[in-house]
Parts: sequence; C-alpha cells; structure tokens
Amino acid sequence: MFVVTRSVNKLVTFCSKYSRQAPRSHWSVSHWGTRTRNPTHSRQMPLVMDTFHSFSNLAPELRLKVWETAANDAINGEAGVCIYSYNKETRTHDPLVVHRRPSVLAQVNAESRAVASTVSNQRPFEPKDDILFVPVGFWYEFIGSLAQSSASPGWAAEVQQIAIETAVGDYAMYCITPSWIGLPKLQTIYLVFPVTGGVADVVTRVKLSKEQLVHPILREFTQDQLSALTITADFKEFDPWSGLYPEKWERSATEHMVEMRHKIRNTVKHADRLPHYYNREEDVLNVSIQAAYFV
Repeated sequence: MFVVTRSVNKLVTFCSKYSRQAPRSHWSVSHWGTRTRNPTHSRQMPLVMDTFHSFSNLAPELRLKVWETAANDAINGEAGVCIYSYNKETRTHDPLVVHRRPSVLAQVNAESRAVASTVSNQRPFEPKDDILFVPVGFWYEFIGSLAQSSASPGWAAEVQQIAIETAVGDYAMYCITPSWIGLPKLQTIYLVFPVTGGVADVVTRVKLSKEQLVHPILREFTQDQLSALTITADFKEFDPWSGLYPEKWERSATEHMVEMRHKIRNTVKHADRLPHYYNREEDVLNVSIQAAYFV
C-alpha cells in the first residue's frame, strides 16, 4: 500500500498548508485525529507516515480522493517507450503514444478498480522523458524527415533518448549523419539487441511479442550479459563508393558495442553540420551509447 500511503501523506501535507494559511485557526495536526493548540507546532512539517492502517475508516469521499491521487502519480511518474511507425500512404508518422502498464490499483479493491478503469491505457509521447524506438522497417523514413528541416517534426527538437536496432547496419548508420542536427537535445542512444544471450547474427531484427507491443519495456544490458552474447556477421555490405563488399566476423557483444560507438562517432564528426554535442577539439561525442533489450 505504498502508493496509498504516499497519497495520504500528500493530502495531510495539503491540509496542513491550507490550515496555516487561515489566520483565525491556530490548530495543528500532531497525530492523525488529534489536534493541539500550539502555534509553534503548526509551522513545523507535517507528520510523514510509512504505513497507514486506518484507511478503511476514512470517509468515502476522502478515500476516493486518495485513489485518484495515487492513479495520477502513477500516470505522471512513469517514463515509457514509444514505438515509431510510419504510414507510407499518407507519408506521415502515426500518432506517437506510450502504452501504460495495467494499474496496480485494479488489484486492490472495488473502489480502486473503479478509479483505475477511468485511466486511459495510453498517453501522448513525451519527448523529454520517454524513449523513442525506431524499428529497422521505418528507419529511412525517420531519418529522412529529420534531414529535411522543413519536414522535421516539432517533437524531434525535444527528443533526448532514442533506441535503434543493431540490425540497422553500417550504411544505414552512415545515413543518419545529416540527421543528427534534427535531434539537438539528444542525450542517449540505445542500441537494441534481439536477444540477451547465446549467438546472434548482426542483421537479426528485434521481434516484439503482442504483450511487448502493448507495453514495451527497455532495459540496459549488464556487463555480464554483454560478455555472454556473441555477435556474428556473414553477408555483403553496400558502400556508396566501393559497392558491395563481404562482411564476415565474430565478436562479443562488448566488442561490438565498442565498434558501434566508434562508427557512430565517426559518422557525426564527418558531417557538414556538427551537432552541439560533438566536441571537435577533444574528438568526443557527448552522447551516452548503451546496449539494451526488450523484456
């Protein structure tokens, strides 16, 4: 009942502040249900509780307010993952939304379930907080819209975290070069692997289950997980200058991340217009590049 206790504390804090604003009242809250006529005590911080055992004794209206406060806290305090998709017929991206996890309030009692049922299972994408995942299938549409300043969506200027499949490939990674300028506030790039262990081909795409599509959760790899994953390659890559050339190698995911960080930095440093997060003097890309996977 941590969420409920936190919500009760919020209401107690609000009531205490309200009572301090009323000049005719000198009553203060010292314990739940007990008042003392002590002006000095009324200026102190309200009591914060770790547990609250009398919730069922509260008035129905107050219990409802607590449930609503708890529901809003859960909605506003949770960052999520938005899956980018593009409609090739209309040539516009689909609405950017984040699907929420089922509220824990639905598992408490009838009152909380009634409140939880009024909460939408999705909300608009918040570019400052949420992660934007761009699947391989929509990669070129995504970077194409960023490369054209007139067509670049307004939310792109606020995006701070993006997730890219490792299957994007070297040439596709090169194509993002003119697009970096369209993500001026970028702070983190997540390179998403299709599996968390064993052997994976570098061109293997991420496949999300129905549950993951409804509520995608992205987590960073631990160092042990990276060490336990092997990446292989055996294909022909396209280079715009030299054409097709063979790619055949095998390395740990740790080594692959080192290589990918190096390639991303090089694509940025050779761009005509450098983003502000590249330090030319120190040859440093001030963007965090992390390995991740969907759970």
